[in-house]
Amino acid sequence: MKVTLSTWSRFHLFDLAAQMSSRGLLHSICTTLPRYIAKQDIIFSSVGIDKLFTYPYFFMPQVALDRALGQTLINEASAVLTTRTYQKYVAEHLAKNLDNIDAYIAISGSGFKGGKFMIDHGKAYCFDRGSTEITHQLNVMQMLHDQLRLPCRKVAGWLIENETKEASIATAITVPSSYCKQTFIDKGFSSAKIHVIPYGVNLTEFYRDQCLKSTSRNQLIFCGQFSIRKGAHVLVDYFGKSPYNGIRLSVVGSVNPNISKLFGDTSIANIDFHGVVPRSRVRFYMQQAKALILPSFEEGLALVMLQALACGVPIIASIQSGATEYIRDGYNGFILEDISTQAIDQAIRRLYSQTDEEEEAMSENCLASVNDIGGWDSYGQHWVDLINKIT
Repeated sequence: MKVTLSTWSRFHLFDLAAQMSSRGLLHSICTTLPRYIAKQDIIFSSVGIDKLFTYPYFFMPQVALDRALGQTLINEASAVLTTRTYQKYVAEHLAKNLDNIDAYIAISGSGFKGGKFMIDHGKAYCFDRGSTEITHQLNVMQMLHDQLRLPCRKVAGWLIENETKEASIATAITVPSSYCKQTFIDKGFSSAKIHVIPYGVNLTEFYRDQCLKSTSRNQLIFCGQFSIRKGAHVLVDYFGKSPYNGIRLSVVGSVNPNISKLFGDTSIANIDFHGVVPRSRVRFYMQQAKALILPSFEEGLALVMLQALACGVPIIASIQSGATEYIRDGYNGFILEDISTQAIDQAIRRLYSQTDEEEEAMSENCLASVNDIGGWDSYGQHWVDLINKIT
């Protein structure tokens, strides 16, 4: 059995490629990243470069256009063109190697043309969606932006239809959390077709180092893009006023322009912005914090939660972040039943009410949770089991 993967950028598909390769199952991985960037990834120390196929010719200009112009009709048209041309490239790759490929796994948006080709030739096609169902996601984002009186980024109708068709024709739909699965069921997809495969974590990059642990730890950390989707405006509302015990928030990652529109520049009381940092530095910032906080309104399963657990750092997160896949309330973190300053305050008070012994026990529970996951190996095995089932 051999598998071909398709992904826009790195995402979790590179980790899946490493898992498939270690089991002798990887035929190839296609991506829109330039070859010189993709081959620098750590996975290609074990995955042969001969298995990497790249088509960056429209995707990279589109990224540049997006950064320069933001939301425009030109950019919407560019996104459609990028999707069409990349799908055609991958479909041609599959056609050339059809006899040697048994299953095709494509990240959402990239797989329709190749997926249909595989289905038509009696092969398996897996539609892998890292977030909630696309119309659910767009409805949530529109609602949030309407509430905040901000313009919401539009997605071309063709792209929405494309993803809907991908999910409809796929042999299987894969998502990282039960919360994501439910959004597909709510849209009429069969539960039996949807498979929850939670992500893993690289334990050689993320681990607890007591030497990095701050003695005061009077701060929480947020990792990722500081955006409305991830509840950044609620965090600013809470920490920018009078947070419990004068604690601070460290933000590691980029700041979405809409946050600047709402709150001005990034000089907000009790919040420290560190910007985008190398992955090797993320662990340092995590271990300075008492907990990672992620009050997302829409998410698949945030990898930063698993990375924090691997560092022995508890999680405060919303149900919508996918947290319930790994977080047990009061065991290795706290689940926000709603996304509000009141709920955040209650969770933080619970965190800080712990004795030193209880805090250490929760940190140990975080490590135990990650050990149960087994790095990325469990993720890879779940995929192998699914592919064996559908091919």
